[in-house]
Amino acid sequence: MPEATQQGPLYDPDRDKLKAGDTVVHVRDTKLAAALIAVGIPLRHDPPYTHIERADGQEVWTFCFYPSDQDGEVTTAECIDAWHRDLDFIAEYPLHPFSFAMAAVKNLDRLHHHMHEVDPEPQVAFRVPTEGGKSGTMLLKKNSKKYKAAVRRGFKQL
Repeated sequence: MPEATQQGPLYDPDRDKLKAGDTVVHVRDTKLAAALIAVGIPLRHDPPYTHIERADGQEVWTFCFYPSDQDGEVTTAECIDAWHRDLDFIAEYPLHPFSFAMAAVKNLDRLHHHMHEVDPEPQVAFRVPTEGGKSGTMLLKKNSKKYKAAVRRGFKQL
């Protein structure tokens, strides 16, 4: 089950510690790591990640995953390959659980791009009187003509 719907840690601390010959898949891409967790591929416990500061001051996180989900139905290697195939994988396997995880991450990136680059200027909310003594909310772009008029008229900013 995807981690977002569970209570508790991202890994099971009661699992056996790593032994010689155990397979661990290392992932540095945090978005890929989140997508792997979303489809049920758990982090190893011993340790679940490493956090290293390089000589140039950059911090590097490496996440340690099991080679598959607990049932062995979804493998880490398949998902990493799908991640690199990007939209081609989603188009070819639209109902695969990892397609949904990838799409969620990509949509989050698109939302962040829009929020911070396409339309970074916030709107300002004003409480405005309406008929019958009630009030409503008006959203205006900061420093627009309508915004300046609302300020002049004494509308209360929320």
